[in-house]
Amino acid sequence: MINELRECENGTVTTVSSLLTELGGVPEGLDEGQMPDLCRELEKSAGACGIVLDWKTSPKNDIQPADEREFAVYNSFASVKCPRCGGQNTARLIYGDPSQCTEFRHRPEELRRRIKAGKIRLGSNAAGAETIVQVEGKPVEVRASRQCADCGKRFGAPPLIISRDQKTAKDYREEVAAVELVLREVFGSYIKIEIKRNDSGAEVRVTEKTDSLNLGLESSSQEPKEPGDQKMISREEWDSILDTLYTQLYLHEWRKGYDNRFVPDGPRWELKIRLRGRRQRNYHGSVSLTPYYKELQRLMLGVF
Repeated sequence: MINELRECENGTVTTVSSLLTELGGVPEGLDEGQMPDLCRELEKSAGACGIVLDWKTSPKNDIQPADEREFAVYNSFASVKCPRCGGQNTARLIYGDPSQCTEFRHRPEELRRRIKAGKIRLGSNAAGAETIVQVEGKPVEVRASRQCADCGKRFGAPPLIISRDQKTAKDYREEVAAVELVLREVFGSYIKIEIKRNDSGAEVRVTEKTDSLNLGLESSSQEPKEPGDQKMISREEWDSILDTLYTQLYLHEWRKGYDNRFVPDGPRWELKIRLRGRRQRNYHGSVSLTPYYKELQRLMLGVF
C-alpha cells in the first residue's frame, strides 16, 4: 500500500479499507482482528518513507473499525523518484487491457483521470517489457512497474539476480548477508554503519571519526551513538530494512556511481552490499547528486 500512499495527492483523506479495495480487496487469510496490527505496520512503513498519516481527521474515528478510520496522507517529501536521474515525474505502468485492471474495473473515470495527469502509463506491447523466470520453483514476471517521464527509464521490477540463461533467479533480499554504509565529509570525518545478518536477525555496529561536522545528517536526533556502538536487531527488523532498500528505494536499479566532475567536492557516501558466496555490490556518490540519499540515510541511521 506504500506506493498507493506515495501516489495520493498531498492531503488526501482515505482509509485502509479503501486502499485494500484499490488493490483488489482484503488479502486471503487477513481477518478483522489483524486490522489494527496492519494499520500500525502501515503507519510505521509510511513513516520510514517520509509519509505522515494523520488519524485525527475525523471525530468518528474512535468508534470506527481500524480499517474504516479516516486519515490524511501528507506525502510531499515521499514522491516516487527515478533512481537514475532523480526525476519526480514518474508514472505507474499498467500492462494488458486497462479495463480489466482490478483496481479500476469499476472506476474507468478515475483511470482516465490518472492517465491524463501522468500518474499512469499503459505498458502493454512494449518491447522487452516482460520476462518469466523461475524463483524457488515459482514463475515470476520480471517487468518494470514505473516509468520516468524525464529520462524514460523504466524501473520497479522485482529485485532479482537473474541467471545468465535468463531462466532462473534469486531474490536479492534472500541473498544479502551484510549492508555497510559510510558517510564521509570533505575533511576526513566519517560514520560507518554495518549491519551483518546472523541466525537471529542482524548485528549492527557504528564506527565514527568526527570533528563535529554534520556529515550531511538531517537532524541531530539521528546522530549515531559513541564510536564502536553495537546492538542486535530482530529478523523482522532486518527483513524490513531489505524490503525498504529494494522495494521502496529500488537499490537494485541504482547506478554504481552518482558523480559529476563539474560539481564541487562535498559530503560523499559509499554503500557495500555483501551477498552470499563472497559476491558484492558497490555503490558510491555525492550526497547532492543521489536521488534517494536522504531516504537511505534515514533508514540506516534509524536503526539506532
